[in-house]
Amino acid sequence: MRTTLCGAMVCAVTGFASADVEPIVLELYVSGLSRPIEFVQHPTDPTVQFVNEKSGRIRVVRDGQLQSTPFLDFTSKVDGGFEKGMLGLAFPDDYPADPCLYIHYSDVLGDTVLARLQHQSGNPLLADPDSEEVLLTLDQPAGNHNGGRLEFGPDGMLYMSLGDGGGGGSVNGQNINNWFSTVLRLDVSGGPGSGYTSPPDNPFVGKEGLDEIWVFGLRNPWKFSFDRGIGGTGAMFIADVGSAIREEISYVPPRVGGLNFGWNCREGFNINNPNCVAPDDYPFIEPIHDYPRNEGNCVIGGYVYRGPTMPCNRGRYFFGDRSRKIWSFAVDDGQAGEVVLHVNAPASISSFGRDATGELYVVCDGNGSVYRLLGTGVDGDGDGDDLVNLVDHEQFTRCFTGPGGRLDGDGCSCFDLDGDLDIDLQDFRTMQIQFIDP
Repeated sequence: MRTTLCGAMVCAVTGFASADVEPIVLELYVSGLSRPIEFVQHPTDPTVQFVNEKSGRIRVVRDGQLQSTPFLDFTSKVDGGFEKGMLGLAFPDDYPADPCLYIHYSDVLGDTVLARLQHQSGNPLLADPDSEEVLLTLDQPAGNHNGGRLEFGPDGMLYMSLGDGGGGGSVNGQNINNWFSTVLRLDVSGGPGSGYTSPPDNPFVGKEGLDEIWVFGLRNPWKFSFDRGIGGTGAMFIADVGSAIREEISYVPPRVGGLNFGWNCREGFNINNPNCVAPDDYPFIEPIHDYPRNEGNCVIGGYVYRGPTMPCNRGRYFFGDRSRKIWSFAVDDGQAGEVVLHVNAPASISSFGRDATGELYVVCDGNGSVYRLLGTGVDGDGDGDDLVNLVDHEQFTRCFTGPGGRLDGDGCSCFDLDGDLDIDLQDFRTMQIQFIDP
């Protein structure tokens, strides 16, 4: 049974619950960080995560304990001012067998650098700073809108987000002949010294536009993620920071490139300029969700939850805002459901993270801490009354159809208690335990 946690290190729920949404609390996971802006799971060791500090250090967290020796210290090479810093970190899925890692940072001139490094021989928790291989650079005209996210997709390619160049009044959003306002897709599988190549199925290979571009028309895609894990679709979710009107979250179906998300002709669902014209063959794509800036001021992208401990929240996309709010919405075939406000974080939010089991974390640069999202519901409670009773058993019976039990809404997903995408006898046995001793 999961219970509500109370105490000095846990934030109280400020949102609301329903039969299909589980309320959450935030439990302190690690503190003592300096302006953390990224949380990355070690790809093969579930006990280890890495946290980027804006100034240029990457810290190691093992079993929730901050380690004194950083994984990498690039403070002498990184400009951490304004929206710059040690922005992105990504590992190939077979690390440390493949000893390479990839970082996205702002150099001392304020320009963007994508680099490949290796870990020190015999110590996968210590990067070798002398192994740096610069893969690409981009001169930045201003100190903001650098993007910053790096992530390997389900296809094994490295994706990298870049903003519109900043400074206000950008005209880069609809220009497919530079890297601004884009997410790039790169093949880095050649290993040390090989640079990168543009996958031949990238949308602009062999036609007008830069070969590296995957999607474009973005203002400042600070965070993006892929829907991975059991039941994951492989779709990409991009949280694009707004200007003066709307914050937006855009959706990229699996293996679909060449999408144009409209900046600076569009901002969310708002039309900035009715006379603005999209490039030929690349019409404007509306976001999956947006919200006005009187509800928040800087969207912080998160993840679709696919973890084991909050069955009613599986398949929901969790995201936040610098204003400390944390929301989620269900996702069905690229459409967003009703948005639920869950909780306010204790300090300003800079990022979300996902661990090896699919559980979610929120990074608060405002107080140098990382918090774990925990559900407060009871396993087997389908109607949200914190009890497993006859009503829940009747609902379970309706959902249970033998192998391949229904997961298509109506509260049925709450009864997949072991996360195997099947409502079966194992789930029924768990319900029985809860019913006997709720």
